[in-house]
Parts: sequence; C-alpha cells; structure tokens
Amino acid sequence: MALSRAHLQLAVEAVDRASGRLRGIIDAHFGHYCVGAVAPDARVRTETGRAATHFFEFQESATWGRATAELFAARPALADPDAVSIEQAAYVAGYLAHLAVDEVFVHFCQAHARSTERAVSIGLTYALERGWNDPSGALARAAAAVHAFDPVEIDLIVATEPLTKLRQWAHSLALATSPADIVRVFARADGRPDDPAKAERTAAERVAAGRKLFGDDVAERFATLAAAEIDRRLAAYERGDGARYDSPSLRAGLDAAPPAASGDVRA
Repeated sequence: MALSRAHLQLAVEAVDRASGRLRGIIDAHFGHYCVGAVAPDARVRTETGRAATHFFEFQESATWGRATAELFAARPALADPDAVSIEQAAYVAGYLAHLAVDEVFVHFCQAHARSTERAVSIGLTYALERGWNDPSGALARAAAAVHAFDPVEIDLIVATEPLTKLRQWAHSLALATSPADIVRVFARADGRPDDPAKAERTAAERVAAGRKLFGDDVAERFATLAAAEIDRRLAAYERGDGARYDSPSLRAGLDAAPPAASGDVRA
C-alpha cells in the first residue's frame, strides 16, 4: 500500500483544491485531518488487521471501491458531518482520503501486474512517491500537524496506542527527501544499521522495479487518479451521502476505460 508520506501529500493537495463548508472544517482542524489520513495504517500487520481498518480486502477485487460505504456501515454515527463535532468531521475526512488512495493502489496492482506478490506492491509503493524538492510545501505542513495532534474526545476508528506510534512514523516519513531516506527510516525503526549507501541502492532498485511494472509516469498517473477519487469521496461526505458511496471503476482493470459516472452515489 501507499506509505504515510504519499497519503499525507495527496490529502493536503486535496484540501488545496477544496472549497465550501468541509474546507473550513479541515482548515480549522488540520491536524485531525492529517492524522485521519494516515490512521488506517494503525493496525495489526496481517491481512485481517488491514481489512479491519481499511474496510476492503486487498486480494478481493469485488470489495474495491466500497470502503467508504463499509466504514459508515460499521460506524453509522460518523456518516453525517453535521451530526458530529467539527474535529470528528475533519478526522473522518482524512480517513476517507486514505481509503481512496489505497483503493486506487490495489486497482493499479490489479490492472498492471495481475498479482499481489510483495515485490509488485513494494515497487509501486516507491515508484508513486513524488515531490522531493518541496521542503516547505504540503508534506512539511502535514508533518507539523501530525506531530502536534491531540486525539481528545473523537472516535479514532482505530486503536489509540498504535495510532500514537504511527504518528511518529508518519512524521519521519513526511520529512523524507528521497526514496533512500524512506529506506533509512524503515531501517532505523527495525533496529538495523543505517547504511546510506545500501539505502541508495535499495531505493533505486525498488523505484526501477515499480517503473518497469507500471511505467515511468506512474507517479503522475497515480496522483491524478487518486486525487479525483479523494475529491469525489469528500464531496459525497460533505453532502451526507458517504454511506452510499461506491466507485465501481476501481473494480475494473485500469486498461479498461472507467465509467463516466465513477464514484457516483448508489441509488
């Protein structure tokens, strides 16, 4: 799946495109939104644990595109942004952005690789990262917001302890300035030697593998599709229609043209 760095970048870029009431809510509680945008990864590292916080199955394409509706089926009290605190609404909006990005991620894997092998997902994870030369931009804002977050009196959807650990992780990844930096963050977290030369080689291999599988322009294509999917979900949530949201094109191969009404609310 996408790393916290990509989730935060895409989520912040979505805010910059937004307008209306939800934009004001997110601006007022930007930290809640950013933490929501990484929160689904605060989970047990198993497929079952992933499904419990992502509300879809990586290997079951029939579940792709339905995660927003499944989240609200499990947490109906969160479905109406007017019925919760503005802090809660901002957090849920970030959570929806995360689900959108990861469902686009599995859609890419299905369409191009027809495989769920770990090498495929790792290659895509590294190849889709972008924005390395913008130290004061979206990721710096997100890193500061995640670091300062105080999870008081909202439904986090995930467990508090792993989310607290994830915030530290997300802060480090958001400040990474190269794919090699990402490799080094993982090495330090695992207690392995921090070898810059090895990190450069490993990162280069992963990026190259991802681009070979998905194309040299995968980062731009992924960002475009993920941005559109985030925008549709946030618009549905703002309207109060999130509980009926579905994105059927994500259950189709990427080589097939997505339906014109992709992301419409089910009747």
